[in-house]
Amino acid sequence: MRMLLILMVVIALFCCPGCGGESMPPVGGVVTMDGEPLEGVMVMFSPKGAGSPAVAVTKADGSFAVQETTGDGIGALAGNYVVTFSKMEARWDGRSYEIDPETQERVQVIRGYQTLPNIYTNQSTTPFGASVDTNNYRFTFELKSNP
Repeated sequence: MRMLLILMVVIALFCCPGCGGESMPPVGGVVTMDGEPLEGVMVMFSPKGAGSPAVAVTKADGSFAVQETTGDGIGALAGNYVVTFSKMEARWDGRSYEIDPETQERVQVIRGYQTLPNIYTNQSTTPFGASVDTNNYRFTFELKSNP
């Protein structure tokens, strides 16, 4: 019985993605737009190929530290990534209303709007990529308001 337990642990270490000692550098950096730091931007590192993405949200100074999405690991597995950015803002468009079912009053509909240029939000159009390894894990992404 004990031998079976040991065998199961060994198999789990070799077969479990993200387990078995894969390198997870503490990926981070800074995001700016037109030279100014961007706060509240979601930064997503999507692997080129199989794997889990890693995400972060920028602080007031534009800095970020990514977290791998399938676990509680800070960083990202070594590999090549496509990097996208998103910043949503909730606002009323000036014309959309709904009827509140409880009060029967007309209320404004608040919608989410992307505040960054679309080129940065899509994996097929973003100009940014990252090659992560134990020696290369700090990145500066300089976005432009008119790319």
